[in-house]
Amino acid sequence: MRWSLEHFGLALGSTQEYIRKSIFELEVQPSIREDHDLDVEIKALLNHAKLSGLATEKTLLNRIGHVNLYCPIPRPECVHQIIEVINRAVEDEGINPASDDDTEFYVKNRLRDGAKGAVPDLRFEDDMLAMDFHFLADTLTKLEQFPGFDQKIHIIGNEQITHNVMGMPREMMLDVLPIPSILARAKNPAMNEILNKIITLNYRVGCLAEMNAPPMILADLVRLVQHYVFCYIDNTIPGLVTFQSEEGEELRGVAQHLGKPINDLQDVSNSIGYEIAGTSIQRIVRCLNSGERVIQVTGGDVGNLCFEMAKQCAFQLLWPDSNRTTQCFHVNQQGLVEEMLIEEIHGTNISPWTGEVDLPPDVIINVKPRELSLAAPTNPLFLQKEKQLEELDPSTSLTFRERVTASFIYDQVRLPEGKTTEQKIIIVENSVDYLIMNQAYRMLKERILDTNIALIIHTRWSDTEEELKNMALFSYKPTPDAHRNVLIGLAELANKPEFSKHKTYFESLGQNTISQLTLLMKHIPRQMVRRLLGSTMIEFGNFDLDFLKNWVAEICQQHNFDSSHLHPTVSREKIDLQPKEDETVEEVPEEPPKVEEITNVESGNSWDSLKGLDSFVNWAKGMGRLFSPEAKEYGFVRYPTGVILTGVPGCGKTMAAKIIANEWGMGFKRISVDMVTGRFVGENEENMKKLLEDLEKNAPTVCFVDEAEKLFAQVRTGNLYQAADAGRDGTESILLQFMEENNSGVFFVFTSNDIGKLSPALVDRFDERFFVDLPSEQSRAEMIASFLEERKKPSKNYDLKQLAKMSQGFTGRDIRSAIEEAMMNSFMQERILKTADLVDSFGHVSPTSVTLKTEIDAMRELVLDGKARLANTHENVKKQASAFDPSIG
Repeated sequence: MRWSLEHFGLALGSTQEYIRKSIFELEVQPSIREDHDLDVEIKALLNHAKLSGLATEKTLLNRIGHVNLYCPIPRPECVHQIIEVINRAVEDEGINPASDDDTEFYVKNRLRDGAKGAVPDLRFEDDMLAMDFHFLADTLTKLEQFPGFDQKIHIIGNEQITHNVMGMPREMMLDVLPIPSILARAKNPAMNEILNKIITLNYRVGCLAEMNAPPMILADLVRLVQHYVFCYIDNTIPGLVTFQSEEGEELRGVAQHLGKPINDLQDVSNSIGYEIAGTSIQRIVRCLNSGERVIQVTGGDVGNLCFEMAKQCAFQLLWPDSNRTTQCFHVNQQGLVEEMLIEEIHGTNISPWTGEVDLPPDVIINVKPRELSLAAPTNPLFLQKEKQLEELDPSTSLTFRERVTASFIYDQVRLPEGKTTEQKIIIVENSVDYLIMNQAYRMLKERILDTNIALIIHTRWSDTEEELKNMALFSYKPTPDAHRNVLIGLAELANKPEFSKHKTYFESLGQNTISQLTLLMKHIPRQMVRRLLGSTMIEFGNFDLDFLKNWVAEICQQHNFDSSHLHPTVSREKIDLQPKEDETVEEVPEEPPKVEEITNVESGNSWDSLKGLDSFVNWAKGMGRLFSPEAKEYGFVRYPTGVILTGVPGCGKTMAAKIIANEWGMGFKRISVDMVTGRFVGENEENMKKLLEDLEKNAPTVCFVDEAEKLFAQVRTGNLYQAADAGRDGTESILLQFMEENNSGVFFVFTSNDIGKLSPALVDRFDERFFVDLPSEQSRAEMIASFLEERKKPSKNYDLKQLAKMSQGFTGRDIRSAIEEAMMNSFMQERILKTADLVDSFGHVSPTSVTLKTEIDAMRELVLDGKARLANTHENVKKQASAFDPSIG
């Protein structure tokens, strides 16, 4: 679950909607005059009980108050679009700018659209005087009377806060400021402080207005309120002084929360802490910084990968402790070598990078490839390896690309004596024969050189290359950055000779146009952005947004890109949130959760219930701690993936999974075979994708798969590879990729009665494998006592030692069934339960250890072979081991 504008009450809407949504008005008593009393009053309002609630998303959405602002304040992300609306009205011939009649428009002068990256401001072009906000609000309201301005418009926002909704222009100003719940502000003291300042100043300016204070003083105070409101909504506006608390803590504004994980909830969202894996490029950099020198990357566009890695090198995020520059090279599919050079973009001007890391906010970093001269392979070590390979296999023939690529890599890892080299990242598009490259890989791993050199191979090795399976493998997903891609594309086009006559047009582009282009290009690759913009400019001499929108929609359809951003929604559904006086609200009882739903495990069972399983319990306790923020701070970069429990049926493997969820404070979801398998080809894979998406959405959670071999068995339906086999393999492949790449906090617990049927690749994805053996005599005595106490039978009244000996070879389920059978007999005879009844019942049980002896012996071999750990406490694998008392397997 991630932060959205709705959690702060700031989703675009009208004043009436905000007031209807609000459950409490933070109104300061007019009698308060002293600063101390005012501060106490406002703190009490901000911490009012009506703004409090349980740590759930329902509280975030519904426990929202509001403050009536003395003067309407424009939303910072909408200032540029407000300016566009006003200027369009000034130039509209259908509106008479000379009349002061209330029914007509009366702004005569255009507003100045500030420079890109500057503080959002509203000033007239001719005299640079600031526009009064009351006057602005009235103007936007009056505009609704005129044709062309009486309809909703597409309100976009900016790169920090995107709305993409249809609404009236007046909705881009705030008459009331929604105040989020106490929960939303719980871990952000600076947010409480800035809201305190906003409410205080708003109250002061209202009091001064009642006292007929000079307009200049009122205007200055209103501008100060605007400043704090802007910082509250977005504390990263270029040119605006960043707000810090009195303790020096920088405010995380609303915009800085958006899209980030919510970490303050008690339900399935709170146990995990922040996402510690980060983007795919961050994971790759962390891996290289940890010492890996040859890694594999698959997915995404290799051009984007080079672009992002070059920026990581430029900003010294790669091997930062070395204090040395890092070069980035790309070897493409044809074997051509490119050096990735850094450029600075200032508006439409492009210049070489100065080497500065701390750049102004209006400066954009770009990466430009420079092709190196093509030369025949000359590296002696490579030529020697090539000759040896040809002698071993005369049919071997390397392509020109492979020869150039291999020679270049050997050039980097084997320099002449006395020659030093810079740090390098080499990104190779497609692999080269391992027999040729193995020595270079070994030299990289063994740090032959006194500098950092790493190789990124953008491909996936085939399963037959066993030597390469242990290399780190990452799935690359380009980091979303449509705004930067648009600015880079505009600058590159402005500097091309073909667009020299449009230079002025590029320089005069308003922020609102750039925001619209950013929204259109949301899912378009970087190189394609420039081509789309260039082709549109050639066709129309400007950026025709309707033409671009249709073209982008076609591209999204062709490439299966997400196109939802092309269809703005209504700002908010216009419904009255409070029932009318003559209406009654029928309360609908909540339905109990379905079995498939992710639920919280409410159980009295805990680690103490796992009697005789100290080995497993200690391991599980340690794994649970790795989900804490402390583990992240310590340096762990991934959450645990899962555990496989195999062993004797009836020894409580199912309950063990529920206890893990209960003790870790996570949700619990049980996956059954029928939830995945479908009737049609491809349905299995689609079902698995939906299940995994649901798990990720509700993470952290424990996903329990009982008898996993029924779903992921490595078997074939015959000599031919049939559709059922393809569906099973496809389903497993999706799960494997999810377990490898996803780090949202999904922990898998698989149980299996035959772990040998699971593929080695799947088994290897789990953190550990445990074998749960039969309970020992001591554990059986404890279990018998526990079962009797649960059934209101004092265990001290029974011979537990005798019963423990009689239950040799019993599972927990066997013991439970025997006790319940004895209780049934005594209950029917209307007498108390005696030890003799239990002895008689135990004597009639055919224990699982007898009926499944062959299978149990085979499972014990897993421990002897080192393929699984023994879950039981200090028990020899050939003896009966302890199990835990719930015994529900």
